[in-house]
Amino acid sequence: VTNEKQPQETLSENMSEDTQKKVALLAPEIIEGGIKLEIFNNFMAALLTKTDEFDQKVTVTQIKQALFAKGIVAGIVADEMIEGFITSSGFKSKAFRIAQGISPVKGKDAIIKFFFDRDYLKAGELTNEGVIDFKDRGEMPFVELGTKLAEKTPIKESRNGKNIYGETIEITPAIDIELKIEKGAQLSDDGLKIFAEVQGFPVHKMSGHIAVYQEYSTEGDVDYETGHINYDGNINVNGRIKSGFKVKGNNIQAMALDGGTITADGNINIAGGINEGTIYSRGTIRAKFIHNSKLLCLGDVIIEKEIVDSDIECSGKCVAENGKLISSRITAKMGVQAKNIGNDMSEPNIIKVGHDIFTQ
Repeated sequence: VTNEKQPQETLSENMSEDTQKKVALLAPEIIEGGIKLEIFNNFMAALLTKTDEFDQKVTVTQIKQALFAKGIVAGIVADEMIEGFITSSGFKSKAFRIAQGISPVKGKDAIIKFFFDRDYLKAGELTNEGVIDFKDRGEMPFVELGTKLAEKTPIKESRNGKNIYGETIEITPAIDIELKIEKGAQLSDDGLKIFAEVQGFPVHKMSGHIAVYQEYSTEGDVDYETGHINYDGNINVNGRIKSGFKVKGNNIQAMALDGGTITADGNINIAGGINEGTIYSRGTIRAKFIHNSKLLCLGDVIIEKEIVDSDIECSGKCVAENGKLISSRITAKMGVQAKNIGNDMSEPNIIKVGHDIFTQ
């Protein structure tokens, strides 16, 4: 076309080959001025082609009125472009896109990437003998101050479309996810990252909140549901430590120890009794009673009631001031205090004082 206004690009120039193959055209119609009108079967575009009966005197207004009569009201090109179509010597073999809808845009959901194991509890760990230990359910996560806990990839919003008839094409909106924090976690200035505010145990709650606890707490017993607990911090067991299960940490407290094993870098406080348990502690051990158990600690052993058939070795003192010692073997560097030691029916007690088993 020479010295004429260049009309909008043709269908073949504007659409990919794959798109042209997927979109079919409805049956053509002849409108005002001997012009062939074709509409995509998805109603997203309309095309004009000049026929042999094309009237050069047709006006822009007449063409637009013909489109309106067919219900085509949206995405119509500018009048200058339609004028270029009329005055051009072409568009008999190639189609002119007179109207174009707005395609909907599928958004992307927000994504949160976590940098700690939210589901550390496994069914069980495989032992060296090839047997699954159902009590060992995996290593608990532990994070240092400033550790990145989570990062959010922001949402990409969806956009509804509109066809050439002015009808809205709705698209499923993308889903946003809010970063929520609780005690021990800190949100970055841009609101897209979460960092540990303290050293401790990271948790992703059912509510979606992320927190870091300096103390690890169980909701109930230490059993097959929790597995062994190995946490580099304080541990609060709101139940019993059952037979065969291990708890390792700093300061540890529990309702009772029933056949389990505790290893503590700090103090141990058992609200009830210690029964058939094993304890290793670098601090002090407190409990109501000890039955048929083994205790080894650097601090004191303080018992409210009785010590029965147990082995105790400590660098501090062993105290059952209002209780009794029965059939037990006790080595306490700083001495032993008890209301009663032994009785007529029991095996003898063996007591050593002023002797440090750890130095030995």
